[in-house]
Parts: sequence; C-alpha cells; structure tokens
Amino acid sequence: MEPGGVGAGGGGTVARDAQEAELFSTTAANHASRSVARALGLAPPGWIWTAR
Repeated sequence: MEPGGVGAGGGGTVARDAQEAELFSTTAANHASRSVARALGLAPPGWIWTAR
C-alpha cells in the first residue's frame, strides 16, 4: 500500500495494487477528504467505534 495523501492535510491513503482492494481511510469529520473519496468512487468498508 502506498500513501496517497488524499484530502485536506494528507489524511488518507489509497491502496492501488492488482492483488489488494482499494481502501480509503479518513476521519468522519474530514469532509474534504470524504468528498474526494466519493468522487473517486471509493466507499468506506465500515466504521471504527471508540468508547469515550
């Protein structure tokens, strides 16, 4: 997986390998980064929950 620096502040990475799935990682609050992912057709694989 290569870092992609996608979104504001370089907050995401995109895997681009024939043997790997394309994944996008960012925070739910990073709207600019999520907008880029949406434009690229990438969907979040799920949500990570944390206890406060």
